[in-house]
Amino acid sequence: MPTIDTLTRTITVNPAFLQEIKEAHRELWAVLADCRRLSETPIHGRRRANEFAERLRELCDRLAFHFSLEEAYGYFEEPVRAAPRLVRRCERLRDEHAVLYVDLAQLADLAESRLVESDGADRMVTVQSAFIAFDERFRDHEAAEIELIQSALGDDLGEGD
Repeated sequence: MPTIDTLTRTITVNPAFLQEIKEAHRELWAVLADCRRLSETPIHGRRRANEFAERLRELCDRLAFHFSLEEAYGYFEEPVRAAPRLVRRCERLRDEHAVLYVDLAQLADLAESRLVESDGADRMVTVQSAFIAFDERFRDHEAAEIELIQSALGDDLGEGD
């Protein structure tokens, strides 16, 4: 099994688990790309409205899994161990998981409710706009997580010495 040695401890990575994480990550980003594509032009018509609602629900499920993996397998604990000064940033990012998930779930619910309305498919544009705003917040969140890890690695590797 591959290991990463540090000055303080060794982390062992299970290759099968790592492969599962990579696959889940790939699937999340593929569904996210579908939602982005479907939000690029106004939706008029039931077929595209159904597809968008289905993709939003699938994205919601995949996002929940993505966040649970990050939280369950030390994604936030490791940076704090390496750089205790990052604890507040870690807490804020972890707290954003619940907010982002709830917002996306409400958006998926709204899309599904529009499908049962007689003119709902034609009113999917508001859902598309809300998704675009959500997507921007999610991208910002993911970028902040990457920055957090890079900051922690910089501290752990003695950056700035």
